[in-house]
Amino acid sequence: MDASRHLPLRILELGLLFAVCVAHATCDLQCQGSRGAAGGPGASDNVLLQIQTSQVKVGVGSASIKDGSQSRAGLMTMWSDSPTTVVGGSCEYANSGSRGLNAPSATSPYIAKRAYCAADDQLYGGGATCGSCFRVTYDGSEGTDPGRPGSLVVQIVDSGSAKTFDCHVDAFEEIAGARTGVFPIIYEPVDCDTAPGQGAVATVLDGNNAWYTKVIFSNLPQGVHAAKLQLDGATFPMTRVGGATWSASPGGRTGVASFVVSLEGGDSVEFKDCFAQWPVPTLQSCFAEPSSSQPVTTTALATTATTTATTTATTTTTKITATSTAVEPGCGQEAIRPGDTVLFKAHTGNRVTVDGETVHAKWSDTGSWQRLVIEREGTDPVHSGDAVYLRAHTGKLITVQGTQVHAKWGNKGSWEALVIEKAGGGGEICRDDSIYLRAHTGGIIAVQGTEVHAKWRNRGSWERFTIERLGASLLSQ
Repeated sequence: MDASRHLPLRILELGLLFAVCVAHATCDLQCQGSRGAAGGPGASDNVLLQIQTSQVKVGVGSASIKDGSQSRAGLMTMWSDSPTTVVGGSCEYANSGSRGLNAPSATSPYIAKRAYCAADDQLYGGGATCGSCFRVTYDGSEGTDPGRPGSLVVQIVDSGSAKTFDCHVDAFEEIAGARTGVFPIIYEPVDCDTAPGQGAVATVLDGNNAWYTKVIFSNLPQGVHAAKLQLDGATFPMTRVGGATWSASPGGRTGVASFVVSLEGGDSVEFKDCFAQWPVPTLQSCFAEPSSSQPVTTTALATTATTTATTTATTTTTKITATSTAVEPGCGQEAIRPGDTVLFKAHTGNRVTVDGETVHAKWSDTGSWQRLVIEREGTDPVHSGDAVYLRAHTGKLITVQGTQVHAKWGNKGSWEALVIEKAGGGGEICRDDSIYLRAHTGGIIAVQGTEVHAKWRNRGSWERFTIERLGASLLSQ
């Protein structure tokens, strides 16, 4: 997949965007011509098409948030067919450390329906559009693949898209009638639907600390523009940490905690008396019942189907039944667990190898250079969507720096965290499963020939690995 292979596609993409811009009058177009030496050998005509798309204005008090005239032209690609793709997304609604799809912040109906997308850097705005919804429409214009007209409201949950939108295959197919390709689309901001029977949710991601906290706000009709924490009459402005998460430093103050968030369209949502005593544990959350302004506090539990919640309005304890989900299949003794020594076999038959600081896939050996220790907090089996670290025989960790994959460093940072995804479904990761490894960039680790890199977001054969656990059969090879 070198640049020369992508050139015809890039030309076609520019043509698609040009056509849709003209049709909907949503772009400023400018053509410039440049000509080689007149009459000279190798003279050529080169036309540079410069397309400058107008930005969608997002901000407090912006009337454009509900204005149907704010349609813009863009391009859409397919992100993934994995049901757990949202786990690890930069907006952090379904982080593996918050129990992934079972997180209190992952109740959005768009996550449940997989009607979500990643946005390019311009639209993402450093996290400003996390939780925002857009109606994305394809009118049947020529794309790179056969398709049919369609439209769907989608929610932004991640960044790093090379095109305007990079959507889960379910959303992509609903919009374009295809499962792959690049399609010209029109998009406009709209209000999001929220989970029925539940109000806005505030979830503490960094708890038990009166000096610092990190909170994520979810199940809102629009993205959050600003937020503040209130403790016993004192107000502490919150700053965006990244994605949809916000932090505050209340200086050790305790007491009754409330939050006020300002939405993109200018409205405010108040979580009054959210927590009766601050600080609270990590993953404790509160939400306002749709029929009442009184919030209900809950603590996320990964192993139970019901959650006990105490209201601040009364001393009554009530039961809230969680939405039922399919039981994830277990692996028994075949489950991959933290501390296991594993190998990753590529589509070529070779295995990921750490050769000094270099990571490649030149050999099929099962020696020490191919063996990696999988690390993650806890001792329970590794699940699809978990963030893991892979430690090499050198003591260094597999790291994704840009698109390069190497093993130079031993620190556990975001560059070393890899989200492991089970191909074709969720649940525990079992020995000999087909898996993908997603980096902090959104790129998927791939083997191209003998090179190991993270250049693309595809989930094809080049990105698919068989995860092998060290055992008698491998030791004998």
